[in-house]
Amino acid sequence: MADEKESYSREEHVAILAARVTAETETITADRDRLKAENDDLRGKLDVADAAKLAAEQAKATVETDFETFKTETAEREAAAGRKDARIAAVQEKAKHLTDDWFTDERVERIIAMKDEDFDVYVSDLASVVPAGEDGAKLREVPRETAMKGSQVVKDDGTPKESAGRAFILQRYQAPAEKQGV
Repeated sequence: MADEKESYSREEHVAILAARVTAETETITADRDRLKAENDDLRGKLDVADAAKLAAEQAKATVETDFETFKTETAEREAAAGRKDARIAAVQEKAKHLTDDWFTDERVERIIAMKDEDFDVYVSDLASVVPAGEDGAKLREVPRETAMKGSQVVKDDGTPKESAGRAFILQRYQAPAEKQGV
């Protein structure tokens, strides 16, 4: 009887195959749904990790920028501290009338923070307001000669002619008879 095979009818055969296909389909569908849920969960975790990475990169860039700013400010403060004594001495030399009370902390900070060109202009401005005759300040004298050359316009008879500017200014104050030459 080992050679005997069971034979199934066509309907039985289809029913057995349908039962097995249904069972396998349910198993595969359950596995697919489980894997899809795991995939969605992992994608959510990946999104969170990407957001954390982006936040860390932005924080790193901010820290690097802040650090560079700090280094620049520190270098500027060190350079300003190095200029302080020289600049204060230059101001005191050019404007000897200024007392120690004039050199307030705020003013000194402003002086040492100036660019070199601005400081030179600042010192020359301070030197220009030194009172005459004080502490070696030069007396301002009227120049004997100027670069301007000019002569007064005269009429045919040799008398000086009024200038146009003088005539314009005085026209308000002259009587109408004087204007007409009467």
